[in-house]
Amino acid sequence: MKDTKIHTDKIVLVGDTIADINTEGSLLGTSSETPTLVISKDVDRTTLGGAALVHRNLNRLKCEHRFITGVNDADSLIKDQLYTNAFMVYTQKKTIIKQRFWCQHHKLLQVDTIDNSPIQKTESHIVETFIDELQPDLLVVSDYRHGFLSDDLIK
Repeated sequence: MKDTKIHTDKIVLVGDTIADINTEGSLLGTSSETPTLVISKDVDRTTLGGAALVHRNLNRLKCEHRFITGVNDADSLIKDQLYTNAFMVYTQKKTIIKQRFWCQHHKLLQVDTIDNSPIQKTESHIVETFIDELQPDLLVVSDYRHGFLSDDLIK
């Protein structure tokens, strides 16, 4: 296999993390009140998307880097799944969640919890300070336009 390692001393990845929740079920029938499918809830699978997916891929490629992302302090969905080379800035923003409901390999519905408000200036300052301390050779920006990369941070 070809060596995929990027030969750069300091890589920093910055961006929004998205929680993807996939709920899989089996068809039970239709509702008697409305023409709606009824499924059992068999399993929930949570994976990380957005910049966290880029982070995971860089880790699998054995590419040394640091990842900076925003996490709501009350949310364990993200904190428990990030690798050790992630720096989490605790924000007031809601975690972006995309919940999909599946039945027999067909997506029935997707419900998104979105908070596109920018991070606060104090939170932006924490990110900026951390980037300055790391002095990266390469800054990778993975922006899904959900507010982590605020105007203050971009300046």
